[in-house]
Amino acid sequence: MLYVITYDIVEPKILRKVAKLLEESGIRTQNSVFEIECSARFVNALFKKIEKLIDPEKDKCFLVKISKKEDLCGKTSIDRIF
Repeated sequence: MLYVITYDIVEPKILRKVAKLLEESGIRTQNSVFEIECSARFVNALFKKIEKLIDPEKDKCFLVKISKKEDLCGKTSIDRIF
């Protein structure tokens, strides 16, 4: 399955840690947007790591499940947003 993860993180040190995690797992498409093709189990574990790093009062991180890779250029099917 293909996922898109995007974030807005205030603290530069935390931002770098999250970016490094995502760079190891997927492709950066913009400064704070990544495409990751993986299993639901993998992306859930990755998102739990991110949740431990960020401050939910100040930071935002969104996970969007895309139904197919081809949908990135057209209509998408959003499963859930965190």
